[in-house]
Amino acid sequence: MLLAHAGRADRRGHRAARRARRAGETTGAFALACHESSGGNPFLLHELLSALAADGVPGDDEGAVRVRRLGPQSVSRAVFLRMARLPPGAADFARAVAVLGDHVELRDAAELARISADDALVLSDALSAAGVLAAELPLRFIHPVILEAVSADLGAGQRTAMHLRAAALLHERGASADQVAAHLSAVGPVGEPWVIDVLRRAACAATDRGAPEIARRHLQRALAEEQSAELRGALLAELGEAEWMAAGDPATVIGSLREAIALTADPSIRLQATILMARAIFSTGHAPTALRTLLDALQGPELLGPEGTVRLEAEFGSVGLLNFELMPEAKPRLLALREQVGTEGGEPLLLANFAVLSWMEDTADETARVALAALDEGRLLDEVGTDTIAFLQAVWVLLGSDRLDEARRACAAGLAQARERGSAFGFVACCVLAAMTAYRAGDLRESEAHSRAGLDLGDAPLFLRPAALAYFALALIERGQLEEAEQALTDGLVGPYLPPLAQMNIGFYARGLLYTAQGRDEEAVADLVEFGRREAYTGVQNGSVDWRVPAARALLRLGRAGEAQALLDEQEAVARRWGTPASLGGALAGQAAAVAARGEDPVPALLEAYALLEGSPCALQRARVLVELGSALRRAGRRTEAQERLAGAVELARACGATVLAERANEELGVAGARPRHLQFSGVESLTASERRVALMAAGGQTNPQIAQALFITAKTVENHLGRVYIKLAINSRNQLAAALADEESPTDQGEGSSLMRA
Repeated sequence: MLLAHAGRADRRGHRAARRARRAGETTGAFALACHESSGGNPFLLHELLSALAADGVPGDDEGAVRVRRLGPQSVSRAVFLRMARLPPGAADFARAVAVLGDHVELRDAAELARISADDALVLSDALSAAGVLAAELPLRFIHPVILEAVSADLGAGQRTAMHLRAAALLHERGASADQVAAHLSAVGPVGEPWVIDVLRRAACAATDRGAPEIARRHLQRALAEEQSAELRGALLAELGEAEWMAAGDPATVIGSLREAIALTADPSIRLQATILMARAIFSTGHAPTALRTLLDALQGPELLGPEGTVRLEAEFGSVGLLNFELMPEAKPRLLALREQVGTEGGEPLLLANFAVLSWMEDTADETARVALAALDEGRLLDEVGTDTIAFLQAVWVLLGSDRLDEARRACAAGLAQARERGSAFGFVACCVLAAMTAYRAGDLRESEAHSRAGLDLGDAPLFLRPAALAYFALALIERGQLEEAEQALTDGLVGPYLPPLAQMNIGFYARGLLYTAQGRDEEAVADLVEFGRREAYTGVQNGSVDWRVPAARALLRLGRAGEAQALLDEQEAVARRWGTPASLGGALAGQAAAVAARGEDPVPALLEAYALLEGSPCALQRARVLVELGSALRRAGRRTEAQERLAGAVELARACGATVLAERANEELGVAGARPRHLQFSGVESLTASERRVALMAAGGQTNPQIAQALFITAKTVENHLGRVYIKLAINSRNQLAAALADEESPTDQGEGSSLMRA
């Protein structure tokens, strides 16, 4: 009956609209404003038009402006005119449903409205027939605009009282903490013991589902209640953690945690609050203060015990190893610990620090062994999450050892956890690591996509932005977008005032490569040497970032062959000790450049370099050497061999997304006598990094809201990206994405693929 009644009303509404249009009584703007204000509900549209006519509101564009300005008020009169004709109590019952929200149980609405269940059933049927409530259970308004109109009619005092009663009755019924907390957030202090417990449980649930901002609001509301000093300390510790995960203002995080430590005597709460406070202090650039905070805690016996000592020592080492000014204090302590406990098994937190020590002075194989032991097949991530520096360091040195498959898996797991928990810090940190991994693998599109994902988060932690911007710039340089790359590095604060933090040093390397691409060799040498100087302060003696080779090439162009040779010899020695094919292959390619500068044949050295790189996962490095080898063969008159090498170089560089390198290889191919390839990028290759990232996720079956949540962007942004993807791929729907993207190949050929966004 109710559906038939609604159908008749719908037809009446449409007929009234058609008559109005035929009579020329309304403009299109007025009709649209009325439709939006009534939510398209035919009952309300009819009543709204009647009310507007009675008030003398014209049906023109001026009238449309008045309807829009009133918003919910423009429909509330129509709603209450209709409800006034219903049985007594209908309006109060509708208000009770509005307070309780969507999908309301009949008995809850009845109790809140102080009526019997039978009376509630009669009123719900009447409100359904009037087009206010849907003709179904649980109760819900037929359109959000009606809910908004009914809610707007509640006075402030009445709304507060009803929310308080709703919270109490839902709590008594055993409703979820989330349901009860939604009502408690709308009222002031209640003074009941159960209120804080409910709000804490709701905050915990919000954290578990990746909504730290909601957790923060629940905990702030809990703090408005009266509580003991001990309980207040616990609440502040939980609030500080929620604020940290939501990438809130570090000063606010520090304030909450400092007060928590002062108020509580619970060792576990004090320990966790101290560690989080040190991280927040560190994120503001005050590394010495962070280190001192941890050192003071280590001297406090109330925090100690086996687990507490390990966690504090690990955090102390993590902070100290990132800042070379603090190295003299942190490194000896860690070396002593390593001597004491060894690197075979043990606590993952400490092993992550020991992996960094190996990265500084040991071989790549040993570094990777310790890093993998620290990660312990996901145990470290499960225990401490992406918010700890230890996890990030373990992945960092692992990818620096060219164990890229393992690094990819760790990054993918970290990103998944950060999204699940809603951790902005963890998300940005794992995006930077994923960008580093993809860059080393030679997947420039993927590297740019991850860098952009981290940078798109407007409240990203400041101390992570320089690294994200550096890897963003490195990808842009390979594509020839030098002005945009320079702006990124300027935004990344590359210069004398960049804090002395290990993850920020890469900005000098990136700017050195930018200056090289711009033909500014003197400035390139200065920046690359500055990168090396900063690395040396931390005691790094490996070849994972071969800054000496591009610096030597620039010196050769400047005619400073002696300085160049010294750097190349040093890099070769470092690379042989470090032991990865990429580092040694790059060093030998650099030596070949010096050989060529002396007028000698560089082909033997380049052949040796390329043979090494064929066993390396670093495709971009391989493509660079292949171009040099092909060019050297062409200059030596070995045209057939040159053509073969250069043709391969074109395809490999193109697969990497290295536009500039592909164009250079193609030019050399033409000079070698072969027909140059057609290099205009179209289809999948024409997608921007962000478009490609969204397209891959959509092709994998994720919805727009899911993609938006995963990437910390809006659904509208996802929609815009997909619209451009459809145009570029010449497709019409989401169902065609997988096939259109199917021809895409990873340049690394490492079996598992390079797209972390598929995880």
